[in-house]
Amino acid sequence: MSNAILRPNGTMQLRGGTAATMASENPLLARREVAAEVDTGKLKVGNGTDRWNALPYVGGSGSGDHEQLEGLLGGAVAGHYHMTQDQNRRLGILINAMFPNGDDTVFIPCFNNGDTQNPILLHYDPATSEWIATDNSGTHNKLCCDKNLGTFDRTVSLTIRTGTFTDIYPGNYFTFTNVPYEYLDENNETQNSTYSGVMRIMHLDYPQCCGNTEFPAHSILVVPDNILFSAPMNDTNTTEGGYANSKMRTAYLRRAEAIFKACFGAEHVLSYTENLVSEVTNNIPSGTELCDCVVELMDRRMLWGNNNSSYSTYYQEPIFPHMQLAAFRHNYKLIYNYTRYWLRDVASSVNMWFYDVYSTGSTGQNSVTSINGVRPFALIN
Repeated sequence: MSNAILRPNGTMQLRGGTAATMASENPLLARREVAAEVDTGKLKVGNGTDRWNALPYVGGSGSGDHEQLEGLLGGAVAGHYHMTQDQNRRLGILINAMFPNGDDTVFIPCFNNGDTQNPILLHYDPATSEWIATDNSGTHNKLCCDKNLGTFDRTVSLTIRTGTFTDIYPGNYFTFTNVPYEYLDENNETQNSTYSGVMRIMHLDYPQCCGNTEFPAHSILVVPDNILFSAPMNDTNTTEGGYANSKMRTAYLRRAEAIFKACFGAEHVLSYTENLVSEVTNNIPSGTELCDCVVELMDRRMLWGNNNSSYSTYYQEPIFPHMQLAAFRHNYKLIYNYTRYWLRDVASSVNMWFYDVYSTGSTGQNSVTSINGVRPFALIN
């Protein structure tokens, strides 16, 4: 774990936007995450459950606009907050007083001296009157960014493997151009092609993909922005064998695996074991199989944090928040890319459907023989 200290008199930019923007986007703040309305000066602190519009302002209704925050911090405020030493102390005391039990650390996403490409999460240390930034997957998963990291290289791999995740946040992405790759197609014939596109970081140290594998300490979960190609889930109209034994997984995903290995290097694409659905009875998964995994399709929990089949799933609170990918939790617009793509959940063994994602980002269902987009994930370290 690497600690960096932001000394007093630095420039800190809280997460936020105008009052209208925050109300429109209605973001879900993590527990004790602080954000501001930059045109009113009002603050809210997240609880991990209620979205922005349901949260109270710090200090009550928030009346007094800028005067409220000025009074709390002892000086004028604006979109960028120039924190004097005394204001550092006042804000820290304020937040600590709001949460007297001290069972969690209060994190405030900030930008040091206007560097909007490299956010930091700060927590207040009353012993030193300083805001301390901690670099690890837990803190970085609380933010979503949009920085082009270029191509994957040894330096990036090292910061992942050591667990510091410097410059690595959900939402940051790698760009690849004309990367050649070779794969076996569904007929076991060798094919050659090239890949150009964006691979985006969706989560750091995702806990779900481990099975009984002795798993590396640290990794990033990466998903392409757009589908890699299109293919059916099965060549015949059946859900027998579930996802684990589908033609998608046993044949078509070999191409996706070749793309990931060509872009990141085969030694950096992790393999692991996971229990995947292998039997379906009366529309309900009735059996699983421990499978060797490298590149897999996502499921509904990873996108929306729940297994709800509603067409407005992304508006609902997650039932399994620890399984929802951080980038999707912060920015649901990353879920859709205007092309339907497969998920690995069986929707109906009667109608022979699997779940998929509509071009608008809501969940749908499609016949297994339909040609749908393939947008899988891989774990990289």
